[in-house]
Amino acid sequence: MPILTAALLLLPATFAVAEDGISVTGTATVKGKPTEVEITGTITGEGEVANDASVKFRDGKKKATEAIDNLKNADLTMQTEGSDIHEVMDPAQQQRMMQGMGAGESPKVRVQISEKVKLRLKNVDKLDTDKLFETVLKLIDTSRDAGIAIGAAAPMNYYQMQMEMQNGGGGGGNLVQFKIPDTTDLQNEAYKQAIADARAKAQRVADLSGVKLGKVLSVHDNGVNSGQNNPNPYNPYNNGNSTNQVDKEASSGTLGDIPITVTLQVQFAIDKQP
Repeated sequence: MPILTAALLLLPATFAVAEDGISVTGTATVKGKPTEVEITGTITGEGEVANDASVKFRDGKKKATEAIDNLKNADLTMQTEGSDIHEVMDPAQQQRMMQGMGAGESPKVRVQISEKVKLRLKNVDKLDTDKLFETVLKLIDTSRDAGIAIGAAAPMNYYQMQMEMQNGGGGGGNLVQFKIPDTTDLQNEAYKQAIADARAKAQRVADLSGVKLGKVLSVHDNGVNSGQNNPNPYNPYNNGNSTNQVDKEASSGTLGDIPITVTLQVQFAIDKQP
């Protein structure tokens, strides 16, 4: 028995042995190459009166659409997410308030119409790295020249500016996201490998313990970690009763393979049959 105890101590602390079974952690990571690039931006039109803002917004959107179309890239699309109408403060007054100088005269409130857009470039996995960067950088330059504000939207008032600064905002974020739109196949493979990893660990523990490994009693899914996304619970074997919509998309701000990691807690029975 001392020899057995010493042998078990050599195993990673990812298992437990009890009369009702052997519990282990199975983990697997598979990697996939991103197939799409996404760039987020904003089209705006601003004026002292609503009509001026509307005219500038329509003209800006037309200019942006024509610029993207003129790139003549069949893999490139521009998706819009609807328009918002806001009141915005004069930037000079915002700056004075940020510096503790007060707003001076009554704040000049202007009308702004804005619309978020997503530029999606597909089939990027078919491009070599140099060509991909060349294409993405040209897209960013073309978008900015056409009046699309690339990246996070600018704060519309003093309070939003203050919150952005408190939260460490103000630039420096990723302009481009590399994406795998549907990771279903990668997730299924990761689950398969995680179960195999759990079974191999449990078999090793059973052999060292002098017992026979039985069937799976339970599986607890710790979720899928896809790239930079938050862990998303997904199980290809679930009964469909879950009300949560599974996020199959994985993304990263860095060009390279995106890892899909699955972690499972699996309990095996101890076979007591002779």
